[in-house]
Amino acid sequence: YYKEYYQRRIGQIRTIFTIHNLGYQGRYKIEMFKKLNLPDRYLKKDYLGEDGTFAIIKGGLMCDAVNTVSPTYAREITTPDFGYGIEDDLKRIENKLYGIANGIDYDLWNPATDKEIPANYSRDDFSPKRRVCKPQLQKEVGLEVRDDALLCGMVSRLAKQKGVDLLIEMFLDGIPDDTQFVVLGTGEQKYHMSLRDITLANKGRISVIIDFNLPLARRIYAGSDVFLIPSLYEPCGLSQMIAMAYGTPPIARKTGGLNDTIIGITRPEDILENKATGFLFSRYDFKSLRSTIEIARDIFSDRDMWQKLVINCFEQNFSWDVSANLYLELYKEQG
Repeated sequence: YYKEYYQRRIGQIRTIFTIHNLGYQGRYKIEMFKKLNLPDRYLKKDYLGEDGTFAIIKGGLMCDAVNTVSPTYAREITTPDFGYGIEDDLKRIENKLYGIANGIDYDLWNPATDKEIPANYSRDDFSPKRRVCKPQLQKEVGLEVRDDALLCGMVSRLAKQKGVDLLIEMFLDGIPDDTQFVVLGTGEQKYHMSLRDITLANKGRISVIIDFNLPLARRIYAGSDVFLIPSLYEPCGLSQMIAMAYGTPPIARKTGGLNDTIIGITRPEDILENKATGFLFSRYDFKSLRSTIEIARDIFSDRDMWQKLVINCFEQNFSWDVSANLYLELYKEQG
């Protein structure tokens, strides 16, 4: 619309288009195109149209710059695995395609002041305080109270994108030894049913709460030993940042913003040498998820090493100030 109707009237104002999730493209049947009052030439594949449909998102690609919400996701969406049918269009504009990771509000997500958790703590006194949060969470969600079990938390929309199918496959194959799981979220009905059945068959070891419950989510961040994010794809993700703010190392698939914000552990020495903050796996299958959880469990048994890992998490800075400055630089470049 800008190029067609407004540019001649208001001059050469440069434009930037921000993509969050390429899975949502505003794709419609060609018949709907007439309501846009745009010339038919925009129905060509190089513009909006393709295979009997048109995608509103492709109009945004005509902007002077395009950015998405993490550097890795900006690269991924130019490939068939992540491009959702418009990867060729994105590949053509990769010289003006940028990735800037999102941030979190540390005033909102701060274990030192969070009124919903049983004990407040910070980097300096987390060890005794988190030992209060974990058993309280285990009691609240119906898990066996065990300090030695690796408690894996997950707060998520229950959808394929979030890797829920991997979690279910792993549960059905057998729960890793000396681990517990608490899952909070709502989503697709098929996942609700499967997870409820799994919970009934594994009382004391798996707890699934089908609900949107922010106070409980906060207690899961504070009381879990690790936080699960086994996403199929993840444009940026905020839960890994929140988890680290609460001193909870993430276990995540190496994709999108998860790859940009988590320093992965390949060997215990990475905790000291590379300031590692979590555990990453690449293959999208439940065996990779399981083996990564088992690696975390083994390191968890070394409490001194685990404390260093938690400190690394606390020392990360995902403030919106960092993201905002990168956006300002991009806007100035286009000015």
